[in-house]
Amino acid sequence: MRRIIALRDRSAGRFTAGLVSLAAAELLCGLALSPLPLRAHPVRFSPAALDFVQEAAVDSAAIVAEARRAQERFERIRRNNVPWAWGRWGGPCDEIIGRFCIWHTPGSDWVPPADAPAIVRARAELLDELQRLAETIPGDRWVLGQRIKYLGEADRWEEAAELARACPTGAGWWCDALLGFVRHNQGRYRSAEDVFSRALETMPAERAEEWHDLSLLLDRDGRQLVEDAPEGEREAMRDRIWWLGDPLFLVPGNERWTEHLARHVMVEIQRDARNAHWLRWGDDLTEILLRFGWSVAWERIRPDPLSSLSSLSVVGRERPGSLRFLPTGSTPGDPAGVGPDAWRLDDPAPRSKYASAEVKEVESLPYQLAVFPRGDSLLVVAAFELPESVREGNDGEGGGEPVEAGLFLIPEGLPVGAEPPPGSVRDSAGRVERFVAHLPTGSYILGLEAWSPAREKAWRHRQDLRPAPRVEGVPFLSGILLHHVAGDLPGAAEEAAETVYPSARTARGEPLGVSWEVYELAPREALSFRIAVEPESGGRLRRLGEWIGLVESPSSVVLAWTEPGPDGGGRLFRSAELDLDAMEPGHYILHLEVGLRGRDSLRTTRAFKLLP
Repeated sequence: MRRIIALRDRSAGRFTAGLVSLAAAELLCGLALSPLPLRAHPVRFSPAALDFVQEAAVDSAAIVAEARRAQERFERIRRNNVPWAWGRWGGPCDEIIGRFCIWHTPGSDWVPPADAPAIVRARAELLDELQRLAETIPGDRWVLGQRIKYLGEADRWEEAAELARACPTGAGWWCDALLGFVRHNQGRYRSAEDVFSRALETMPAERAEEWHDLSLLLDRDGRQLVEDAPEGEREAMRDRIWWLGDPLFLVPGNERWTEHLARHVMVEIQRDARNAHWLRWGDDLTEILLRFGWSVAWERIRPDPLSSLSSLSVVGRERPGSLRFLPTGSTPGDPAGVGPDAWRLDDPAPRSKYASAEVKEVESLPYQLAVFPRGDSLLVVAAFELPESVREGNDGEGGGEPVEAGLFLIPEGLPVGAEPPPGSVRDSAGRVERFVAHLPTGSYILGLEAWSPAREKAWRHRQDLRPAPRVEGVPFLSGILLHHVAGDLPGAAEEAAETVYPSARTARGEPLGVSWEVYELAPREALSFRIAVEPESGGRLRRLGEWIGLVESPSSVVLAWTEPGPDGGGRLFRSAELDLDAMEPGHYILHLEVGLRGRDSLRTTRAFKLLP
């Protein structure tokens, strides 16, 4: 996915890709002198001393002005040397933010091009010039921020880290903010969390509240949820949002939270500096940066032949692979009671987006999940399936590296920064494709994840896990577990978990094992079981065609039997073996019905795929 930014032509009353010419008066801020310490007796300066102080102030202002001219010169060179691209002349904007037109382009295979040699040379010259000037005014916050920004652009993050660590003490919280910015971009998210937390504690309270604010990142329902939270619970609500927005629980630290703070640092760096759009900084640029991140590449748009504007337009591109990780709607208020759409990453109209520098691609993870209640606890069986090329360790992209995987069960109310709770398990060898966890009964956010650092790729499934309300004496069903059958059928859910399929699919010609549990049965209660397998593609028209004989009815499998329940009542485990040889490859629905004499029947389904 990508973002294209163009300027809004207010005078023409329409949107174009042309740049609106604006006169930009540059503000040059001199270095502020620190106040002298208080003394117990008056201090008198000679005229010569006063002249010296004034001369120092003038020299500092001149040096800062020189640094600003050097930065402006570089951005002009960048602007004149970025690649050309075709614009979307007069096309509708996906979103309008102030002076800018935003387009979201899903499925883009765009890759940031390497900088032109002229840009590389000019950036190196700028960094040399800023270093020379910084030796004269080492405490200037503006110069320090520019140096770290452009070192990062040149992928010289170690030098940026050294510079941030050597930050003058007089710069205060800005030193920690810059170091957090560097640590985040180095992928050291835990360290970034620590220094950003320190910066938030020491910066002015109003600015800290600005950095904590989530209003730009959330949709209307989400903003209302935070606003309506009692003042004492607002911080906990923010923590919950960041927990839900963590892209991968496998990666130490919450990179979405540190990204948010790094974006605030970039706003501070760019606020009083030239940018590639050649516009003064405004609230619109702040909103765009906080919601979508800073641009990683720029393009010059060819002029619209029908437009009267002839000025050059430059558009910014976001990092490829940007996805919506933060929750939508009322999810933060009831994270364990939302539907699957709440966890979609490929939102076509996202409120905010983020792309990890380490994980270039995040895909959905084929999985299988079943939960078996155990009194006051839960038995959770989860399995996943990676692409065959990854399982074999050879996908032509440097294979052989292990894949980390984990099952995470996050209870409601766990604070940001806490360690994974009991019941969360992970495997760093990459050989395990199933997890079994025992945990107290409750509502959870379930994360099933796999991550290949060598391939910079991850797979994840995330959903709510909320057991259905139970009423004593009222029977209910567990989920269905699909598994291999090797010899005898399993006698318990724990045994079935040992041969569980990694996802809900099986090969034709292989027996399909189906296991489940029934709860709250009366002693020796009469039970009837019926299992049916039908094609998933069947609909009203197909069923009508089958009824009148125009469409041949596909073959199906039906298995039925009756038996008494356990002598003591309570829980009953059952397993069955299905022969699917007569079924054609495709998508199917398995229906399980449990009949109870004098009571409503229990029903559940499981979709699966039959492979050739």
